[in-house]
Amino acid sequence: MSFHSQLTDSTWPADLVTAGVVATTAQVYTGRRPRTPTDRRGEVWLERLPGPAVEGTGQQLVLVHSYLVHYRYPLGNQGPDKAGAPLVSHVEAKLQTIRDRYHVAIPFASTFPGMLPCEAAEESVDVDPEDPEGTLEGTVRVTFRVRE
Repeated sequence: MSFHSQLTDSTWPADLVTAGVVATTAQVYTGRRPRTPTDRRGEVWLERLPGPAVEGTGQQLVLVHSYLVHYRYPLGNQGPDKAGAPLVSHVEAKLQTIRDRYHVAIPFASTFPGMLPCEAAEESVDVDPEDPEGTLEGTVRVTFRVRE
């Protein structure tokens, strides 16, 4: 089983549930494009970025796997002034949880013995306020490094 399959099929979705980002692993999915939102509690789309890149030489080879973690939340009630501030705060809090959980951490070390510290950085929040799907979305770039 490839790193990507093992990570995204069960390991990472279960960890996002443990972190409180989502309530069930069914709210986490992968694919080439985001799906139409189906869960009113929010969803996570794990977008695989091109790669893996290879760092190092000789016996110090490290595979680099990068992902954009999209937290997608349906618009719903945007507050009394219709500005959506409570929704933006909700999405920002979820993104912060993801960033804090993975930045400079070594997650999944028992599943991937060569795992090195990860990088996680918030990329964006609410990039398209006129989203036709009616979702508010934010992203965190998470980069895993695994020693071969």
